[in-house]
Order: sequence, then C-alpha cells, then structure tokens
Amino acid sequence: MSTSSRTSMRTRRAAWLAAAVAGGMASSRSPSCQVTSVAEKALPSVVTIRAKGTSSSGTGSGEIMKSDGYILTNNHVIAPAASGGTLAVLFSDGKTAPATLVGPDPLTDVAVIKVLTQGLNRVGLADAARTQPADTPRGRSFS
Repeated sequence: MSTSSRTSMRTRRAAWLAAAVAGGMASSRSPSCQVTSVAEKALPSVVTIRAKGTSSSGTGSGEIMKSDGYILTNNHVIAPAASGGTLAVLFSDGKTAPATLVGPDPLTDVAVIKVLTQGLNRVGLADAARTQPADTPRGRSFS
C-alpha cells in the first residue's frame, strides 16, 4: 500500500471517529457539520497497526488512549500476532514503533496494545459528568 493510500485511510478513519465523537454521522457537506475540524484533532490519535504471525498477517486501526503508549484496537486486528507474532504501529506522522499485546478479548473483539513511546496525542473522549442517562453511546469499529 502506498504512503498516500495509508494517509487517505487514516484520514477517513479519523473523520469517522470525529463524526462519532461529535455525535453522529452527519454529512460533511452540511454547513453546520464540524467533522473536518474534529477530524483534524483526531487524526494524530489514530494509528495503523500491522500484525504478523507465523501463518498470517493483517492491518487495522487503533486509537491512542493514553499518552504513555496504550492503544485500543479490535482483537481481530492483533489476532495474527497473538501467539508469538509481532505488532508494529504506524503513527500519523509516519513514524513507527513496535508494540506488545497488553490484553486481548476475543469475546468482545477488543484488545489493548502498548508502545514504548511517550507523549502521544490521545483520543479525546466524552466527559462522563456531562452525559445523561438517555444519551446514545458512540463506539468504535472501523478497522
């Protein structure tokens, strides 16, 4: 995959995440839609993950959850590397880092990995104190 294709995919993922965080999947053509500005803020928090195992490999996306290197992704993304393979993370600035598996959960298709990089831009999440009981939760699943 070319560098421009990877950048385009990360931009689309960031826009999807931004729309979800902003409260919906409104059209980016809408004059009141703020997806572009939210996507610009989210892009540095979206990463591409490469998983290599002995018999398979794959790529997917993840979000930086903590500035000290914890990344949330889907379990199916890391599955090829779960039994002794390797994980590598590609950041939006083009830098890469090896990652280790912190915890997979095949039942819910969620996994946490960690890189040894500090000072990362973590994804912004909603303020739980400002949510209401009837609010619709927004999740992730775009890898």
